Amino acid sequence: MTIGFICVLIAGLLPIIWAGYAKLALPGGFKGRYNKNPREILSKAQGKSQRSNWAQQNSWEAFAPFAAAVIIAHYLKVDQSMIDCSSVIFIIARILYGIFYIFNKDSLRSIVWFVGLAAVLNLYIQAW
Repeated sequence: MTIGFICVLIAGLLPIIWAGYAKLALPGGFKGRYNKNPREILSKAQGKSQRSNWAQQNSWEAFAPFAAAVIIAHYLKVDQSMIDCSSVIFIIARILYGIFYIFNKDSLRSIVWFVGLAAVLNLYIQAW
């Protein structure tokens, strides 16, 4: 398995990590009874819990274009080091994105969002 494909796996797990943090950050923690309607509970969350949930939602949105870009780049035989480098940059950017979102660092969050987008676009450009 290549580094690029491992990064796809990590990108698929990031939303789950942010969702887990959103639940743990709820006042009093995530209670078992909340599992009956977790989306309703998280929709009413505030502070770090709310921002972590938003990071989760945005991570799902970013996942498909990234995964497709890695797969297309592999299929079209883009240089493996380019795929791996762009993939690692994307993952680092997305981890920082979640952290900056949770801690309400909006300017930094926007910067790393663009870095992640640039990494994905680079994969598509290299495959062109």
